Amino acid sequence: MSIPSTPSATSSSPPPSASTRDPAQGRLLLLTAILFISYLCVGMSLPVVPIFVTG
Repeated sequence: MSIPSTPSATSSSPPPSASTRDPAQGRLLLLTAILFISYLCVGMSLPVVPIFVTG
């Protein structure tokens, strides 16, 4: 009687590549980019505000 071969417990799957990202990570990256662009647009107009306030 022979023992059936089973996969070794020490064998590991290959590491995930960059193209197999978690969908939540993609949404987080998108949200971060949108917030960065939004703050950038608001921040670019702030130096002009004192000119309008004093004038």
